[in-house]
This record gives sequence, structure tokens and C-alpha cells, in this order.
Amino acid sequence: MLGLVGSEMCIRDSHTRFGKLDPVTVDPKWNDRAPIPAERLIADMQGALNATDLQTFLASRLSYPFWYEQLRQALSQSAGAARLAGVPPVPAGPALVQGDRGPRVALLRERLHRLGDQNAPVSATPELFDESLHAEVVAFQRRFKLSPDGVVGPATIAAINTPFDTKKIERMRINLERMRWLYDDLPADYVFVDVAHYMTHVVRNSEIVWSTRVVVGAQDAQTPMFRDNMDHLVFNPTWTVPISIQKKMGKVSASYTLVDRQTGRKFSGGDASNYKRYQVVQQPGPRNALGRVKFMFPNRHSVYLHDTPSKALFGRSARALSHGCVRVQNPTRL
Repeated sequence: MLGLVGSEMCIRDSHTRFGKLDPVTVDPKWNDRAPIPAERLIADMQGALNATDLQTFLASRLSYPFWYEQLRQALSQSAGAARLAGVPPVPAGPALVQGDRGPRVALLRERLHRLGDQNAPVSATPELFDESLHAEVVAFQRRFKLSPDGVVGPATIAAINTPFDTKKIERMRINLERMRWLYDDLPADYVFVDVAHYMTHVVRNSEIVWSTRVVVGAQDAQTPMFRDNMDHLVFNPTWTVPISIQKKMGKVSASYTLVDRQTGRKFSGGDASNYKRYQVVQQPGPRNALGRVKFMFPNRHSVYLHDTPSKALFGRSARALSHGCVRVQNPTRL
């Protein structure tokens, strides 16, 4: 019986560490991962069987990165829609801001309390929109990708009144599984691109030490989810225009070089639309699409981080605007 229980727990351990599904089987075009050595699984099972405390042994095998833990907590909060039972929705009306008073503020406080930290102390003035409630509103807005201004307007009220749906919860479960394909044996130091929040973080000793805004892939050219090793930088790079972009180009200026794919002859500018004959390369310079530096981690997706001359895009709240690569707001600092 002990062996059976140990085997079941090791299977659960394997699912937690590596995922329940094989990513390559799910989608070989989009996903990649080296096979998990059978020796590791056997060693884990043997360790579990020999452990004096099975729970302690399995806990020692698991280390969740912050991005997995945050989504797991969000799922726990989202799955608790029943906690709102019996609490009326916040009525429509003027936007609520810090300093306001009234029954709408009390309902706002109660719903946020049940959606968030239920161990928070009960306010002696529930109808007052005070500083602590403002902080709760900002935290909620960030979690639901709303403008974190602390103002409870129509969009925030709608989210507070109907914060959950089954499709969203299912997407969160799917993304937790996708995260499990990536975090096994993750080093303490790495660069993490948070595609959903348009941010890149430098992580040292498993803690974020610096962050910057990024632009990621648009809906029809999404930035893929994968993990690889960055091994070099290129300063003042040229840009070889992908065919998908070249198809949309017409005549280009002399800052672009057309390279005949058959003869290798080069031309300064010209008609770039004939992608079957010509390869298009943009020379280094202040208008180069890759800016002054690109960060290279060779991968089959041909995705990397790079500078950009289009700095104004970082001022937008939604930044899914690229062709798949990740444009970095402060590449020199990175």
C-alpha cells in the first residue's frame, strides 16, 4: 500500500513539476521541450519510497517561481465566486474616489473584501472611501488589467460586479499547465518577459530587481511562450526583413539593401515586393527597426528582444503591436 501511495504521489509530483501533458504532443509547431530523462523520474520515485516523511520530500522537490504562484493565487480568488453570494452589486452612479462616503462605498468595500484579503481588519467607517480602500481598488484594477488609478468608474464597477466567468477560469488553468512546461530547474537568475502585462523583469536570486516596459506580438503574430539561453548581444544590428513583412512592402529607400537570392547582387533601395527574388536588409542606424541593440537567444521561433526607434508606443497601456519579437523600452539599462 505504501508503494502504491508513493507512486501516486510521485505521479502528482511529476505533473506539478513538468505538467500533465506533453507540450510537443499538444502542438509540435508551437511548443518545444527536451524529453524528461526517465532516470530523473525513477530517482524521484525511489527517493519518495525511501523518505521518512513523504510530504516533506515532495515539498523539497517543488519550487514555484513568482509568476506561477501569482496565477495560482489569482485562480484561487477567481474560483471563489461563491464568496460574493448575498452581497448586492455596486449600483451604477458617479465615479467613486478617495474621500467619498455612502452606501455604494460600503458595498464596494464588502465586495472587494470578499474578492481579496478576507483577513484584512474590518473598517470602523465602512462607508468612507479611505486610503486603505483606495489601495484595494488599485490592486484589484491591476489584477483585472484596468487602469490602476484608484477611481471606481463604470469599467471597474462592472469588473467588481461580475469578476468571474467559467471561460476565464478555464484559461487560467490552461496557462498554469503551460507554465509547468517551463519552470523545471529554472535558475535563480533570469530575464522574464511577462507578455500579458507587457513587461520584462530581470530576476536575481528568484526576486525581481529591475523591470522595463515592452511591446509584444500582436494578435495575429503572438509572441510564443518558451524558454531559452541568451548567449550574445548585437550592437547596431542590421535587420533582415521577414517575408511576412516584406510581402506588405513596396518601394523602399536606400536605407534598405535588396539582395538577389540567386546571384547575391545587392541594390540600394528599390521594389521590395518581389520576396521570392529579393531579400531585404535594413542597414544599422537611428531608424533601424531593431534600434541600437538586440539580445540573442537562438530559437526556432526567430524571436528575440531588441531596441526600437518607435519609443512613443511604450506610452500605451496595451502594447501587443509587434510581429512577435519583444521591443524593450530601456535596452541600454537591460
